Amino acid sequence: MPELESTGCWLAISDDGLAAELVDKQRRCRWRLEPASRWVSLAGAGEQARRVGLPPGRVAPAGDAALVAEHPLAAVGAGAGTTLRVMWRLERDHVAVVQSVTGQGVAAASWPGRFVPVEGGLELLVPSYQGALVRRSGSAWRFRCERGGHRNASLGVAALLGERAGLALVPEHLAGWSIDCGETDEGLWLAFEDTPCPVAGWGERVMRLYPVDNAVTDVARCYRAFAQQQGRFTSWDEKIDDRPSVANVFGSLMAFTGYVADPGIDYVANVRALKACGFDSIMLFPLRFLHYSQSFTMAGGLGPVCIDDAQIAELEAMGGVHPGPWGWVFEGIDDGSERMSRIYRRDARGELMPVWSMDGQQWNMVCPAYQAEHMRQRLASDMAWTHWIHFDVNATFPARPCWGAGHLGHEGRPMSRDCDIELTRQLLSGATVGDRVISSEGFNDAYTSSYDIGTTKMMPLDEPRPAAMPVPLTMLVYHDCCIHDWWELHNYNENPGWPAGERTTGAATLGRAGSGEPRLKAALDALYGQPPSVFPFGKQYAWRDLKTRETYAFQVRLEDANVQAALAAALPVTRLHRRVGKLAMTDFAFVSDDRLVQQTTFADGTRVLANLGQADAEVAGIGPVKARSWQVMDSR
Repeated sequence: MPELESTGCWLAISDDGLAAELVDKQRRCRWRLEPASRWVSLAGAGEQARRVGLPPGRVAPAGDAALVAEHPLAAVGAGAGTTLRVMWRLERDHVAVVQSVTGQGVAAASWPGRFVPVEGGLELLVPSYQGALVRRSGSAWRFRCERGGHRNASLGVAALLGERAGLALVPEHLAGWSIDCGETDEGLWLAFEDTPCPVAGWGERVMRLYPVDNAVTDVARCYRAFAQQQGRFTSWDEKIDDRPSVANVFGSLMAFTGYVADPGIDYVANVRALKACGFDSIMLFPLRFLHYSQSFTMAGGLGPVCIDDAQIAELEAMGGVHPGPWGWVFEGIDDGSERMSRIYRRDARGELMPVWSMDGQQWNMVCPAYQAEHMRQRLASDMAWTHWIHFDVNATFPARPCWGAGHLGHEGRPMSRDCDIELTRQLLSGATVGDRVISSEGFNDAYTSSYDIGTTKMMPLDEPRPAAMPVPLTMLVYHDCCIHDWWELHNYNENPGWPAGERTTGAATLGRAGSGEPRLKAALDALYGQPPSVFPFGKQYAWRDLKTRETYAFQVRLEDANVQAALAAALPVTRLHRRVGKLAMTDFAFVSDDRLVQQTTFADGTRVLANLGQADAEVAGIGPVKARSWQVMDSR
């Protein structure tokens, strides 16, 4: 059995390359790679992909610190000469698994497979939403995600947490992989899968296996160092130096006011009332739609919100009010013009890529360089007043190619997934929007170096001892770089169209999402050091029928009781955010056995304790902690 050893690790590979054992010498923990979890997916021309077990290979040394396994795939139905090559290389503090494919027809592959601890139990740390720690539930489930927003992976890391130690799995590439995890009678499991770029092919793909301590904070510290080394981290101070407007975010209320036009709503009077409640900084949106067309309708035929210049001037004159539009450039409605036809993203057959639809209207994806071009043109004209931009779904969708001939950004060649990420990063940056705060639906750390706010979080399940618990994984890595906000309609106040309780992940329920539960959301935001989100007034649509995509309108008023309760919960959170918003989050811990009482620590020593449960709790050394509450324990 070929083996490698360093001061921290011992690695052995079976003679056929299918099994492996990794020993964390510091923590005395052994991890075993299960041979049955190694596979490739094969597809010929016009065939549906079929998964087959990885055939035996031959292992040979590659220098003093690496072993290479070559797996010929012809024996399982691939073309002659097609090979999966896996290099296992010992680095200073981890093992790098470098995987590549030669030949044709390999549509996907395990990367490298499932690791399990040789002794003891296992928990999973999954980067969906803000992150979730999962223990055994006793029920079978399976969950899959790729990089993107909402239920997808916010970060490029997942971890196995054993009783003695943890193993963090970190794919080096920003796109093309997915996380597959679940539970069977034998226990929990997690593995990565990899796919080639339809344009660029396979290339070398690097998975890094980091032995770590078995706590969320230790995984986050490991990944934070990796993200900084990869250039995915730009500090708040650096962002403010580049775009001074970013300083306006700290201590603000995130105030969503609906997509739908209603001339009867007095925005100026409502915002004055908000300021009278004590909110001295308000990120107000959307006041207009920055889209390719204003001809679309929603909510039974109503148009998009469009506040006139006079009202915007009055809002700005109040001081502390930061108005922004809805930056909807990812997709465009087909108005029959040559311009829209030219800028649409195209698939390999030259066809449009349809995505959003409602009320009988269809939108198609736009190639990213044209999104930036449109954004710059509008910001130099009718949108020059904007203090910030909230982009709709740009950070949410996983990267994908475009085959549009002669398109900006990839002239004369198809656009790869990596090129899509780079062009989107440019869109979500000061290079496109100037001195403005930049926000997008979807927390996605492919873009944390350029944008300031990503959205979509979840709440814990209302269970006495939930198997899955949301944890601030994104903020342990990026708190001094980015904000992780709620989705725009999952505000503190409940609204009739997007109620609380939506399960986030189907069979594998990591948490729940929805509007409402102001005390719980305030406790989470205080714990995470984030600003609050309220829908204080405005008109919005919701689904009348999800199958037909028909919508209807509803209105939210400032005087509504649930809005007032939300504002009361939000105000102290803004004050805490002003204090800790730019600081690194340095620690996170569970304080109660049911994991519903949690504590975070920030770089200046501030500790925040929150009870996320429905019942009051008695905490040793602290005393009683009320349900759905938070408190600052100490600070500088």
